[in-house]
Amino acid sequence: MDILQNPVLWLVVLLLTVSGVAFSYVKYEFGKEGWEAILKRHPGFGQERVDRVTNMYDRHGSVVLLASAIPGIDTLVTVAAGAVGVKKGPFLIWVTIAKMARFSLLALLLVLIVDGIRR
Repeated sequence: MDILQNPVLWLVVLLLTVSGVAFSYVKYEFGKEGWEAILKRHPGFGQERVDRVTNMYDRHGSVVLLASAIPGIDTLVTVAAGAVGVKKGPFLIWVTIAKMARFSLLALLLVLIVDGIRR
């Protein structure tokens, strides 16, 4: 597990986190155009899904953005954050936590795999 002490690994995690947050922020800005613009560009999204996502934010607030760590869900929750009016500060905090956790776990998994191969 010496690789966990490798600063290059953590630099890669940091760069992936920053780029993940940046891409999420672009999606957040798209969401700020509102649900009508989203539904116009993506009619398959549907009003039912809009209602479910809006209710999720109403119940749980911006902590929902922790789900942006999950591939496939990240676009939904980040676009929706813009559409429901999540403030920029909480958005950036929660998405940074989510992306950092995601890429740190992936790094740890990589270390375990590499360590297992070496044995």
